[in-house]
Amino acid sequence: MSAHEMSPEGLIVNYLMRNTDRPVSLTELSKALKLPPQLIFMKLKELMRRGFILKGDERVGYQLICEDDPRLAGIYLQDISTKYHFDICFLEKVTSTQDIAKELMREQEIHSILVIAEEQSRGRGRLDRRWISSPGGIWMTFALRIQLQGAKIPIFGMAGAVSVAKAIENITSLNAKVKWPNDVLVNGKKVCGILIEASLSDAEALICMGIGLNVNNDIPKDLVPSATSLKAILKKPVPRLWLLRAILLQLCPRIPIVIEDPSNILDEWRKLSSTLRKRVKVVLHERTIIGKAVDIANDGSLILLTSEGLKKIAVGDIVHLRDT
Repeated sequence: MSAHEMSPEGLIVNYLMRNTDRPVSLTELSKALKLPPQLIFMKLKELMRRGFILKGDERVGYQLICEDDPRLAGIYLQDISTKYHFDICFLEKVTSTQDIAKELMREQEIHSILVIAEEQSRGRGRLDRRWISSPGGIWMTFALRIQLQGAKIPIFGMAGAVSVAKAIENITSLNAKVKWPNDVLVNGKKVCGILIEASLSDAEALICMGIGLNVNNDIPKDLVPSATSLKAILKKPVPRLWLLRAILLQLCPRIPIVIEDPSNILDEWRKLSSTLRKRVKVVLHERTIIGKAVDIANDGSLILLTSEGLKKIAVGDIVHLRDT
């Protein structure tokens, strides 16, 4: 894309990325990009709302912080405004961020926590599958105690998938889609998987949302046909702190929506869905079902139109089939 085809946001980011060693004034940006200073100021605020990390103000100028080091998450994420204040724990290498989050949440005074790791030795996805978690990706678990009915737990995972998809679009402009129940795809390949584990009591629910996002990590050769990374798509690395921040900016406001009225989350998921209106194969423990995905139910279950009529699928693996 040439400079004259870029959006104002793209022009601003492109210029700031060439000058990350110093603050850049609104006057300089205006002259260089031939845009009004007030428009630039508005776009800078929008970029920050999307997840880009900018330091400075109107007086000294703005400096784009391009950080890929998750060890700095405590510096660049703690100002995110949410009623669910979360502690941040970074560990270089863990078995699984889910395991660490569960262990930490046993301390009753901790109500929410974000666990981030550079590498996982036993990362896992849905149905207890192994998740390859080499350095360069985003491997994290967001755990919290909330008042949540058990029937809404699957929708919490859908909210996570929507949040990740929108964060990817906000930072990279890639068109991310969601695949039932909680995967995120770009160009038809998986870039993110989300694992929801929950325990319920009379008073509250403990929710652990594990997010595995392929950013700058290498993808094993045997997974390349079905999985990819953002770096592989864009042909350049993506600062992971931008994506971390963007995900939380999307996720935190959706938590009370899941609790109060999850229908909005379901509508968002439908709009981003790569599954609906497609023929799919659902692999269950005892059998395989083939049908057309026509909708999702209020509890997040997939509704299939099969040769035997409508069927509701709560749990299972799905494969998108080519239409014939």
